[in-house]
Amino acid sequence: MSQLGIFLRLIIILLYSNYLFAQVDVVGDQNFNINHDSYEVSLPLFSNMDIYNLSSDVNRVVIVIHGQNRNADDYYNSIYNAAGDTDLLSETLIIAPQFLNTTDMNYWSLNNTVTFWSNTTSWTGGNLSNSTDEHPRDYEISSFAIMDSLVTYLLTHILDLQKIIIVGNSAGGQYVNRYAAGSDQNGQGKIEYVISAPSHYLYFDENRLLDYTYPFVWDAPVGCNQYNDYRYGLQGMNNYMSLAGIDSIRARYSRRKIKYLIGGDDFYGTTDCSSMAQGENRFQRSVIYYNYLQYYFGPQITENQKIAIVPDLAHNHDTIFNSTCGKFAIFESGICEEYDNTMPPESHFSAINTSGNYPLEVSFIDQSVNGTYPIQQLLWNINTQIIGSNSDIQYTFNQPGVYDVELIAIDLVGLSDTLANESMVIVDTLYGDLNWDTEITSSDAGMILEFISGNNGLTELQQSSGDVSKNGELSSLDAGLIYKYLSGQIEELPIIDTDNYFGNGILQSNHIVATESDIITVPINLADPENILSFKISMQYDQNQLLFGTVNANNLFDLGFIVESNFNDGSFIITGAGEDFLNSEVLLFNLYFIVSYGDTEEITISSTDIIFNETRSNQNFSVSISQNLSNDKNLVPDMFTIGNNYPNPFNANTIINYTLSEDDFIQVYVTDIKGKLVKLLHKGIQNKGQRIIEWNGLDGTGNSVPSGIYFYTIKNNKVIKTKKMMLVQ
Repeated sequence: MSQLGIFLRLIIILLYSNYLFAQVDVVGDQNFNINHDSYEVSLPLFSNMDIYNLSSDVNRVVIVIHGQNRNADDYYNSIYNAAGDTDLLSETLIIAPQFLNTTDMNYWSLNNTVTFWSNTTSWTGGNLSNSTDEHPRDYEISSFAIMDSLVTYLLTHILDLQKIIIVGNSAGGQYVNRYAAGSDQNGQGKIEYVISAPSHYLYFDENRLLDYTYPFVWDAPVGCNQYNDYRYGLQGMNNYMSLAGIDSIRARYSRRKIKYLIGGDDFYGTTDCSSMAQGENRFQRSVIYYNYLQYYFGPQITENQKIAIVPDLAHNHDTIFNSTCGKFAIFESGICEEYDNTMPPESHFSAINTSGNYPLEVSFIDQSVNGTYPIQQLLWNINTQIIGSNSDIQYTFNQPGVYDVELIAIDLVGLSDTLANESMVIVDTLYGDLNWDTEITSSDAGMILEFISGNNGLTELQQSSGDVSKNGELSSLDAGLIYKYLSGQIEELPIIDTDNYFGNGILQSNHIVATESDIITVPINLADPENILSFKISMQYDQNQLLFGTVNANNLFDLGFIVESNFNDGSFIITGAGEDFLNSEVLLFNLYFIVSYGDTEEITISSTDIIFNETRSNQNFSVSISQNLSNDKNLVPDMFTIGNNYPNPFNANTIINYTLSEDDFIQVYVTDIKGKLVKLLHKGIQNKGQRIIEWNGLDGTGNSVPSGIYFYTIKNNKVIKTKKMMLVQ
């Protein structure tokens, strides 16, 4: 805004402020009288009829609420003229109540039955009337309670009453907005409301629009602590509203039949932070509020509550009441498309380049059509991603699939239309590419094995892309086929004919004799293999009897296989795949355990599932482990015994096990080949029994040590025992 504009605005505000604090030019020529707590209460008003001697022709009532200038006579005249233009004057009772303040009482010296309020706005929220030393009153009454009494009187004294329209502009619009929420009057469905150009509205939760840009984001604003206080929100409500209660207020407002009016050029308004939290000016605040109602109550609110923006009008009650839409809102006379035939926008779009390999760039062309109000925002829903724009967009699809595309067109007041085109974009699948890098690599095969073993998760789309055998299920064979493809033995993926990939073999059961606390090696040997390109072996054991150490598949690695394993709570899965078939007897892998017999003399490791390629084997494979009875496990070893570390060699972690014959003070440490201390693993008292301790290949400062030979030593005050181990980084 220019400096001249700012100066002129300040002059206008100054003059307007002086006007606000002046007394009214005229007081209503009639009074509406109420018996309140045994006291007579009078509210001045203007009317086209004697409200206590009504014509039998009356079937419609218009109650118009003035602005903060309390110029009820001007508002009455505006409505009177509008009614005259509609040929409804003879059957319409027009009432313009007047909510006076202390300044008016001082100037006009009104009698002690006349209600007044402390300032120019306190009545707009239903606050209690005032009493001063100069103008004492024995009563207090809410401005909303007076309206309740007036409505009740009209409902009971007009026999053919069809409708009561409560209209308010500016501060009067605030009054009507809050009264519609707080009052329990429904008039058998005969009461309707017209809210015109208030400086702020009543919100029903703590959220406000954070930025006047689409798509709207609703949240609690910062920097204004009072923004949700009543009259702007529902926090700290007065007596009248508190009696209604928050839940009732929300429910009542959602059911009201309301028309909103706003001038298209109404760009000013109060500038306190609570008002500014609702928008920059009256126009914005009205538009935002109508959007908010749809956000809070849902789009169905627009069935009973509608808005009309009157172009080229600023903040003037007379021009807006007498506009085409004003007359329609109040008298249902004439035509106002915004109310009578509100049209939402129509969403339309097309696309260019909708099929091909990923990454696929598609151009989406907006062809939407405005409804009653101009489109403000387009929301493109592509692959569950919402993209906001005001025009066409380009989108790159980086994954295979068939995609629906949706366009939501939103207009100025929040009305919207949605168009969904199903299966609009088809992005071809590159079978074997699970990480969407547009290449088939060994990493993709590794992801399959990790998934099969339970070490990672894959989306349904990734599983479908990895299913190169086209059997409808991801398997270790798919990893093997990828390896064959990478080695040049297969020309393309997926494989249409998998008859050549039938695999079979026998796992050789065996028996192991071991003493409790021994580290045992369990070999898993494959006999009579037939075209085995991959496998998945699932087994189980009693974890109370066996402590798992590690798995060693170096033999398979030498044969070009990749192996993944997962050990968890007494069960494990080992899966592997390679580029060449296994057709001769081979050691698949070794398993390492520490034995603890407990109350049993035999332990069993048994298979739960064996799959070669994609063929499930029906064999029952098991390994039995029994005690070496030549060793009495009840004999207590002398001082302590030291076992072998496992695995050995190792490249990450290794476990050292030992057994103490009695509680003892011991040290456990690692040295290098020159006898230099690498790391102290333990120093202190330990209880007797079997013990394990882990070394992670780090020295005492937390740094990794190089590959080589190392020694682990266990000592007490009398004995030192040392064994060798190998670290391979």
